[in-house]
Amino acid sequence: MQDEFVPPEQDKISKHEVHIEEKIGKGSFGVVYRGRCRGVEVAVKVLTSQNWSDIEDLIHEVQIMSALRNPNVLLYMGMYEYETDSYAIVMEFLPRGNLHDVLHNKSINLPLSKQMQFGVDICKGMAWLAAKNIIHRDLKPANVLIDQNWVCKICDFGLSEIIVTKKFHNDEDDAPGSVLWMAPEVLLRENRKVDSKLDVYSFAYVFWETLTRDGLFTEYKVKEVFVKDVAKEGKRPSLAKVHPLCHGLLGAAWHRDPEQRPSFEQLVDLLNGLSVDVHLDKKVFPDESKFWKKKFQCGFNAPSADKFAEVYTSVTQSFNAGLHQSCIKRLLSEKEGSENVIPLEKFVNYLKWFGKGNKGLDRLERTMKQPWFAGAMDSSTAEKTIAASAKPVFLVRLNVGGSVAVETAPFVITRVAKDKTVHTRVYKQGSGFLMENAEKVQISTDNFDIVELLEKAQKANFVPEPLSCNPFNDLFSVSQKAVYEVIDT
Repeated sequence: MQDEFVPPEQDKISKHEVHIEEKIGKGSFGVVYRGRCRGVEVAVKVLTSQNWSDIEDLIHEVQIMSALRNPNVLLYMGMYEYETDSYAIVMEFLPRGNLHDVLHNKSINLPLSKQMQFGVDICKGMAWLAAKNIIHRDLKPANVLIDQNWVCKICDFGLSEIIVTKKFHNDEDDAPGSVLWMAPEVLLRENRKVDSKLDVYSFAYVFWETLTRDGLFTEYKVKEVFVKDVAKEGKRPSLAKVHPLCHGLLGAAWHRDPEQRPSFEQLVDLLNGLSVDVHLDKKVFPDESKFWKKKFQCGFNAPSADKFAEVYTSVTQSFNAGLHQSCIKRLLSEKEGSENVIPLEKFVNYLKWFGKGNKGLDRLERTMKQPWFAGAMDSSTAEKTIAASAKPVFLVRLNVGGSVAVETAPFVITRVAKDKTVHTRVYKQGSGFLMENAEKVQISTDNFDIVELLEKAQKANFVPEPLSCNPFNDLFSVSQKAVYEVIDT
């Protein structure tokens, strides 16, 4: 007979402290609910297994989790007796659910930058586990959770003894069976050292799914056929939908020989470097790629907007550094915790909007001074803003990515035409901009200057009057005031 399990004193939570709300999922050991505990929103996993060995494995998982503190590993908060001989564990609640559901929800837009960040997050969490000599053995998208800020966190590690015995395509989880992510040495029961290289192989498939948003090995229904093709004969998923720069990393991570697979720490470095190369094409932006890697160690963010603006205006030899720094910070910075950062993706978009070097900074300044410039305003807000005007007007906003790539059409003009609000894209053509209306009337420039394009458009009556909607006016009024004060003294 098994000894009664008593939660460690420091992990005890009273049943009366937990208020369970709606069901949010079903996992390997029970049903998961959203709830509240001590004023905090939490996830509560209520155990339903009648198998004491299952319960002991879960208890082992919980005890391991309680000792781990890492931004990319799910936080365990405690456990309590749910019913007689039944327990529940309390974990942090991550509102975006699991990676499997996010990837297969086509209404969620996941740019490549976000997909690459997911890969880095997963590898950071797994590297932390590996450093603690913890092998997950069941890494798959359903076991990666996502928080409000789109940060990935690893959960449900240490469950291999339970998972291995499950049916091929009939897990209790919502996602397909875990065997799809198992390393060949596990599937073939080879007598090899068990280490984190098992998890590296699994990560390769998780990352492939993240990049393609396709189901993994959906063509297989019979386990024996799957094992023969994948484990014995080395079949791997198609790379047709994967960015070419990621092919080598995937090939190394799902290598048949575990010794040839990189570690998770190495994968973090590889992914960070690839993320810069994927976004900053070295053929198009050679200097900018070197600049980012040298100054910001291949990270996804420049950790200080002030420092970024100062350094960038210095290396580009800005003729008006103070004002240009203010423009950069105002347009590109984002709040991350208590810091203002510059995301790599936004810097890349800046280069596509305004161009490189000193010329790019000059275009940035001139554009941000225009009354019609609305920054990154979305289409819905633009329509409402235009509709609020008593007369036909136009505004110009940035394309931040979506159905049409930023490099294809950096700007969008929202305007009134024939009593209707329309959105006209500004396309790149050759070395300049081009836009066209419904009557096939075209306006173009010989350079990438949106201000010049709009001056031409206004003279040709292509657009109505500009709407004064500029949210950046204060930057220039302050700048002018500072100049006058210096002159007066």
